[in-house]
Amino acid sequence: MASGNNFQELRNLPADVLAEVVREGELRVEAQLATATAADQRALTFAGFQIASATAALAGGIALIVGDQKDFTLALLAGLFSCALLIAAGIALSTVRPKEFHFPGNRPGNWLPSQWAGYGIHKLNLTQARIEQASCLETMIADNAASASSQAKLMHQSMDITIWAAAIAAIGLLTIVILRVPTNVRVQDPAKKVLNAPEQPKLWRHHIESASCSGSYQAPPEQR
Repeated sequence: MASGNNFQELRNLPADVLAEVVREGELRVEAQLATATAADQRALTFAGFQIASATAALAGGIALIVGDQKDFTLALLAGLFSCALLIAAGIALSTVRPKEFHFPGNRPGNWLPSQWAGYGIHKLNLTQARIEQASCLETMIADNAASASSQAKLMHQSMDITIWAAAIAAIGLLTIVILRVPTNVRVQDPAKKVLNAPEQPKLWRHHIESASCSGSYQAPPEQR
């Protein structure tokens, strides 16, 4: 059992208060375990999304290389994006690898008299047991918190890589599209198109005016 010498001040507390200290410590360990389990599930889900996206991007890049209309620039962009996502997925999966983690409760072997920190110093009664259990809980909570903080940093790295990879890929794709738009393409104003229309031949206009005056119209020889 962990040393409880640093927790001997708890001996001055009433029995019910000491019991509450141990109870809240056990609740904290249980909460840490539930949080760690949820974090592992979240990491697995996120890694699955990253792997699926990387597979789709890689397949698209390969299609751009072996297809009839080859595009090595877009294929390279897709390949780099896929690699970045796979790296991010590997980091996310590393957070769910089996690791040392403290669980609520205590091992029966730790209650052997020789395992008590106060063996030969204090009476091995319920008060001493709660003091040493509180010491154990403090160690467990600190170790679990350090482990959770380390895993959280890795998940942040994985998310940052994913976000930056998506942003850079989007900017690269937009840049390629803009650069490939022909510079000589201009949209003509319909109003200007009407104003710039060629003037009708005078002979044609003369026949139209004559027809409007006489009430009949015949097309000029060259328009028949």
